[in-house]
Amino acid sequence: MGGFLLIAQSAHADTVLYCAEDVSTGLSNSSGSWKTTDFKLERFSVKVIGDFSQIIKDDNIYDCRPAFSASFEPHRLTCFHTASFSDSGKVVEYGGLPKVFHFNAKTQRFVDVSVSTYGFTEDGTQDNSDTDSMSGGKCENV
Repeated sequence: MGGFLLIAQSAHADTVLYCAEDVSTGLSNSSGSWKTTDFKLERFSVKVIGDFSQIIKDDNIYDCRPAFSASFEPHRLTCFHTASFSDSGKVVEYGGLPKVFHFNAKTQRFVDVSVSTYGFTEDGTQDNSDTDSMSGGKCENV
């Protein structure tokens, strides 16, 4: 699991968070057999765009919304991957790898989910099988 970087660009001062995974697991294909796998725990920094309207994680752009509504528990956020940056820094669309980042602004806890169109839904006989993963942890303000 890679870390993520969230970038704030608003009238507010940048919000910088430092995050650390407490758990990280997934589904991995080894020689045509799927099994659960634990991953090395990662630490990463986070910046927020606006008031959590977007985040950038591992060069991927996520659009964020309250998980329920703006009036009911707006601190519970769900962010969906929408685009990526190319090596030259230009924004490019990036599909096929659904990614979701859930964040609770009160507790500073997160769950990060990444699934692949070539993950567990495949039969596992292809060399290009990807690993589906999920991690959880906590962030703190700088």
